[in-house]
Amino acid sequence: MEENKFLFNKEKSIDKNKKNIYVTYCMYGNGHFSAAKAIANYLDKNKSEEYNVFFVDGIEEASKVMDTFFRTAYSNMQTYSPKLWGDIFKISEKGILNKIVEEQPYLKIDRINKIFKENEPDYIIATHPFLTNLFVKLKEKGKIDSEISVVITDYEAHKSWYLPSENISKYFIPSIKIKEEMIKDGVDENKIVYTGIPLEYNFTEKFTKEYIEEIKEELDIKKEKKIITYFCNGISISKKNLRKVENDLIKISDILKDYQIICISGKNAKMYEKLEEIIEKNKMENVKLISFTKRAKELMYMSEVVFTKPGGLTVAECLAMGTPIMITMYIPGQEEGNVRYIEDNKAGEFVNTENIEEICHKIKNEPEYIKELSKNALAIGNIKSTQKIIENMI
Repeated sequence: MEENKFLFNKEKSIDKNKKNIYVTYCMYGNGHFSAAKAIANYLDKNKSEEYNVFFVDGIEEASKVMDTFFRTAYSNMQTYSPKLWGDIFKISEKGILNKIVEEQPYLKIDRINKIFKENEPDYIIATHPFLTNLFVKLKEKGKIDSEISVVITDYEAHKSWYLPSENISKYFIPSIKIKEEMIKDGVDENKIVYTGIPLEYNFTEKFTKEYIEEIKEELDIKKEKKIITYFCNGISISKKNLRKVENDLIKISDILKDYQIICISGKNAKMYEKLEEIIEKNKMENVKLISFTKRAKELMYMSEVVFTKPGGLTVAECLAMGTPIMITMYIPGQEEGNVRYIEDNKAGEFVNTENIEEICHKIKNEPEYIKELSKNALAIGNIKSTQKIIENMI
């Protein structure tokens, strides 16, 4: 047996008698990486007797120049010009962006092929459309002969996700609506499998009453209070966004005085400072500010509702737990479909300055409102999404 830097579990070695699965991702937003990691984790824990599991940042390996460019462009546009990002997202629906990526001289598919040659893949899983196109190109050239599967990580997919190809074996989708669109666009219905967005397998199993009490103690949360969590992760620090967050928190903390409000700043130190100023200035005594925490899932689980930006993974986790989602803001284009999915299925609401007071009063005074949203969320949640993907792929 031999070692390989792309093995998911570094404590294991390659067994030439096993088949090879490559789980691939790009670091443009956390969702693609998290989906890939959930799949790789499941394979490692449940299928490692039969498969070597490899974990590869595909674009970084193909070209560090292009990877840096896309990471920087993605981050800067979302921070400084989200409308421009939304426009580009919509314009590129016809596959233009994928075509540009394919033709970049810096993007060397031979580098990816070199990785595959060391341990030829039996299965490749792509969690980003750029990767799908690279792998399809390799297969068209006869460089690989593996099954290629696509995992879509937003509830209304950009068309570049599912450009029809005879070289793609499976498309794993998070919503039935996407299936209808894909069939219209010429994708073989038999290749489309509704699974949900990949989540850590059975991650709620440990959420016993005793465990949740321990987490409340760890985070210094008042045990007798109902909890609301307000996530600021992934929100850019602009004056407009900070005004929105401040207005939300003022209304939430005032109307829901008897609740414990947990505000999560994420890893951004400047966001933490700004939130600290907002909370102190407005004397929000029932708001507890936490920076980055590994207990995000637990907070979602114990919350009456979650106020958040609707990233695909965040939405999937909330739905799987039956936690209603109050959408605070979204990335134009990319997350608009997630907003529609939540609203169409009545699993939450989009919160603005006109309706936030009404929503807070309903949270406080109408238990049936929360119960109905929670029931609707569970109805479209997929706690076993990752297991379904693997069962339908191998």
